This record gives sequence, structure tokens and C-alpha cells, in this order.
Amino acid sequence: MKGSLKRSGKISLALFAVGLLVVTLVALAACSSYGSKAPSIGITSPMNGSTISAGNVIVSVKVSNFNIVNKLGQTNVSGEGHIHYFFDVDAPTTQGQPAVTAAGTYAATAATSYTWSNVTPGTHSFSVELVNNDHTPLNPPYVAKVIVTVSPISTPSPTPTASSTPTPTLTPTATTTATANKVSIQGFAFSPSSISVPVGTTVTWTNKDSVTHTVTSDTGAFASGNLAPGKTFSFTFNQAGTFAYHCNIHTYMHGTVVVD
Repeated sequence: MKGSLKRSGKISLALFAVGLLVVTLVALAACSSYGSKAPSIGITSPMNGSTISAGNVIVSVKVSNFNIVNKLGQTNVSGEGHIHYFFDVDAPTTQGQPAVTAAGTYAATAATSYTWSNVTPGTHSFSVELVNNDHTPLNPPYVAKVIVTVSPISTPSPTPTASSTPTPTLTPTATTTATANKVSIQGFAFSPSSISVPVGTTVTWTNKDSVTHTVTSDTGAFASGNLAPGKTFSFTFNQAGTFAYHCNIHTYMHGTVVVD
């Protein structure tokens, strides 16, 4: 009887040692992929459960232990990649498959913030995911998600005037309006690829191709999101400088706006 108990105790200790070794090896493997700490991503704005106004919603993130680079569609390099932003859909996490969803529900960028335009009132979700250069999820996936309530924009009631007598107005001798400049997205290229405009100019891009494109600033100054065929995107340049941009989907497409 005592001999059986001793043998049973030795077997239990041996199994425990094997289990501990497996856990240690898994932990070491995870550390070797991303250094001493694993990557992380979190949404800093808007906060989960918050109420925000309808219209343009800026989603901002914080990334740790991962190198965000503008190499969309290029060869994967361990420890680097970019961010996918998702609107009202779950972030795809299937290994080896691009983490993309339907047009208009995701955006790929190397910026740590993204603006969703014309968000309507209701309950909406915003998700973000760290991905490799080729748009596939990391292994394991790193995803963050918030759910918010979007309220209508309140319009103040007009203040009644004391007198109904019309006030004469002077016709101005000159008016100043923003200069409109147009760029076509056609043949998988921006045409013209470079334009020069004065400060205060509104530039409009029109997608004339039969596929979806984006107009995305290299520095995150502006981003159209996915532009389906026939759709347009406009941005007003209120500061001088040179603004390079590209298509997130077809990364060989580049353009420049020079503002002076």
C-alpha cells in the first residue's frame, strides 16, 4: 500500500513538472514574438457607454509595444503594422485572412485617430485592431471596442426681433469664397497627382473608377474613409504646407496638395 502511494506521488509530481514546463515555453514564445511585453491597443475617445453628438466622430487610440508604420500592403515584419478602424461591425480575427469588412465599415491607416463622417443618432459601436502590414490580424489578435449613444444635434430656437421693420443692407463690393479644386480618382491614380492652392481652398476628390479607393493623408491630417465608385470627398486646407496623401487600399497611388 505504501509503495503504491509513493509511486502515485512521484507520477503526480512528474505531471506537474511537465505542465509547468509547457506553460513556461508558451510564455517564452509569446515574449520572443513581441519582445518583453505583448502589444496592446485601447480606445481613448469616445469612452465606452458615453453619449456623443451626431455628425463627425473622431476615434482616438493608444498603442503600446507595437511599431505603427505606413507600410500598408507591404511585406510583414514582426512587431510592426498599422491599425484598422471599424464602424458597427465586429473586427475580423481570422488568422491569415485580411481583417476587412464591407465598404464604408472599415478604414486602414497608420494614424492613431480616425474620423467617421455623418454618424447618425442611435447606438453605435467603434472597434479597432492591430494588424500586420498585409492587413492580416496579429497572432493572437489585439482588438478594442466601445459602444456609445449618438444623440441628435440640438438646434437653438430663433430669437424674435423687437421690430418688424426691415433693415436695409449694403451690397458688398467684393466677396471672398473658398476656391474649389477638383481631383479625379481614375485609372488607379489621382489626376492631377499634385496641385497648388491658396490657404482656405476646398479640394474635392471624385472616385471615377469602378472600385473603392480612399484619400488618406500621410500624416493623418485628413481621411475620406472608403470612397465607393461615384462618391466624393472634400477637405478645406486652412494651413499652409505640403500635404502628401495616398490610397489605403491601393498603396501605390499617391498625390500631393501644396498650400501657400
